[in-house]
Amino acid sequence: MSNPSNTNLQDVIDRHFNEPTRTVRLATGETLLNQGDPNRRLYRVRSGLMRGHIAEDDGTLTDVLRAGPGNLVGVQSFFGNGVNSQTLTALEETELGYIERDMPIKPGEPSLERLLMPIVLGELIRRQRKALELAESERETREQLDQLQRVSALGQLAAGVAHELNNAITVLVRGTSWIAQTVQLVVDQNERVLHRAFDAGLEHGRRASAAEVRQHTTILEKKLGVSYSDARKLARTGLSEPHLASFNDLKKNVDHVVRLWELGATIHDMRLSADQAEHVVQSMRNLGSSRVRDDQPVDINETINTALKLLRGQLEHVELSADLQDLPTIRASQGKLVQVWTNLIKNGIEAMTAGGTPTRRPKISITSRATRDSVMVVIDDTGPGIPDDVLPRIFEPSFSTKTHGLNFGLGLGLSIVQRVAAECGGNITAKNTPTGARFIVQLPREVLDV
Repeated sequence: MSNPSNTNLQDVIDRHFNEPTRTVRLATGETLLNQGDPNRRLYRVRSGLMRGHIAEDDGTLTDVLRAGPGNLVGVQSFFGNGVNSQTLTALEETELGYIERDMPIKPGEPSLERLLMPIVLGELIRRQRKALELAESERETREQLDQLQRVSALGQLAAGVAHELNNAITVLVRGTSWIAQTVQLVVDQNERVLHRAFDAGLEHGRRASAAEVRQHTTILEKKLGVSYSDARKLARTGLSEPHLASFNDLKKNVDHVVRLWELGATIHDMRLSADQAEHVVQSMRNLGSSRVRDDQPVDINETINTALKLLRGQLEHVELSADLQDLPTIRASQGKLVQVWTNLIKNGIEAMTAGGTPTRRPKISITSRATRDSVMVVIDDTGPGIPDDVLPRIFEPSFSTKTHGLNFGLGLGLSIVQRVAAECGGNITAKNTPTGARFIVQLPREVLDV
């Protein structure tokens, strides 16, 4: 059953605004009324779209109205002083119906004001709602502008810091390369056989896992006839049993072989860290600026393993689980991806150890897998999780979680992580799980012929 008030309202509209003789048609861009024009008509849009704007004293134009089908225009001047307060222009082909201010009323009908009151009230409510929407939109725009200003300021600060660090890092990079070449030359000249231990450390670093060391220790103890302690030392080098057996008087030179390997592995780590520091400095320089992506074929799992090497010291007291599946090669910056994993893993370690004794056994779990459209890396920790009020803002450049019980650095780390993911055409999300926090990085799948 229809509402009588709705029926009466529609009857008013049909009788007064749908009269064919009271019709105005406007082409796109055509003006209905100018600001300051006299007006004695109330218009109702039948089809199309009208724009209302006010010319300010300084000449700028401010939009104040959008009116589509069913909306009224000319309300203020019709019911007020008869002077139009804004310029009304058609944004597209528009048809309007209208009534005249002095239009005669049929005998027995209420006054024009009473007849139109429901329509006008509906229009005022619509305009109030629209004004609130515009105010909210302006607030969000101001917040975005403030955010851009903060990013710009942080970018300038980061660029300055990067400039100062770059000179020192350049010295470290060159010095590390010189040390490696010089030591290699000395070892080659004096110990042509043992230099292979140094070379192995220099080339591969400390790559043997704890499980591999245990397994290799048992084998070396039996086959080389050395003590368990010496077998364990040798197992850490990752050198094969035939390789170790080729050394003269190995039993007497175990410590010497291990020292040479340690020397090579240490220089390897120094070189790796110096190279990664260069990428960090470059990211700091790029913060807040637009740069061309540094694309190259990248093995995601290799970048994860590199990050784990860099964080080996911090992972000593953390259980590590890495389930790295076979992945397609993608286009990205290898150094930047190492920085992504380093930041996320480091954040997890710090979150689990912040505030004293951990409530759960510290564990970092890393999984990588390929979907039909993307490559996905998931990093979980067993920390306290991310507070609900922190989660929506965790990737903001100027936001620090240190004051919220977690420790995510200066607020730049996760911002750079998000930036790198975006530069690669991917994204990063953060969420809480029943056992801690989870970060999910998705990068577009792009198989290359390399």
